[in-house]
Amino acid sequence: MRGLFPMIALGLIACGAPDLRTQGAACPPRASPRGGACVCDEGVALAGACVPRAVAASVCEGDLEGGACTRARCPEGQIPLPGGPCVPLAGLRTSASHPWIVPEERDALACPPHALAHARTGTPRPTLLCLPETACLPGATWIGGRCVADARCPPGHVPVREGCVPVLTANRVGGRIDLARWVGAAIGADGGEGSSLVCGTLGRNPHLAGVLDRSVSVDLQITVDAPGNDASAVEVRVHARPPEVAGLTPPVADVLAAALRSLGSATSATRARTNVICRVAGALPPERVAVGPKL
Repeated sequence: MRGLFPMIALGLIACGAPDLRTQGAACPPRASPRGGACVCDEGVALAGACVPRAVAASVCEGDLEGGACTRARCPEGQIPLPGGPCVPLAGLRTSASHPWIVPEERDALACPPHALAHARTGTPRPTLLCLPETACLPGATWIGGRCVADARCPPGHVPVREGCVPVLTANRVGGRIDLARWVGAAIGADGGEGSSLVCGTLGRNPHLAGVLDRSVSVDLQITVDAPGNDASAVEVRVHARPPEVAGLTPPVADVLAAALRSLGSATSATRARTNVICRVAGALPPERVAVGPKL
């Protein structure tokens, strides 16, 4: 857990809703002030910005609520595809991570105890991915035996576990982003743990990097460039060690860039960089279960 000093440096607001009238703050695009705080008029709040729901769907298995991902609600016996429809769990007969585990004709696949079932797009039909219950969705962290969501914060503030970090102030042409503060909150303090957004996004598909049956520690160097202090031109680069997990980083760069470009018109600096650590839980092998009598 990040220490107290970094949070003080970030200007943490631990209690209550931040009040724009007392902080000289601004609302990001697609948001407006209501009752002293910003509210998204379009899209959903992510890393301080109001982003299109399509962006949320790219990192969540459902939607964003208060800055944390939530799984789509499905009828009993079904699970959601990321950003897509619900699919019958019994119909997922191929493992996304362990394709050599194949059920017999009258059997199905199921996830072992203390693992959660996730559906992934496959060919010709969706596949089953089993992740440990400790692999929380983006915006939440495993604490005390459960996934605990970050603080609920209004746009213009980045949620962290301990509260809300203001990152946007008013200027003449729109909001001015405190880039160093945003990076420290939305990505993570240099040398510390990555944020729940970064680590949760990184760990959604560990099988794509061959992370199976075990957890790995991943070092990320994340650089944010804003040429000419133009937020709309922001680029995010992510370098990972070990290099075998590099294939997991594009969604991280994409979601960070999308949030930052939607947050304001200008940045306080043209570059910011941080090095963080994420623990990626490996995909677990599914089990074969009988669903009908043998022929």
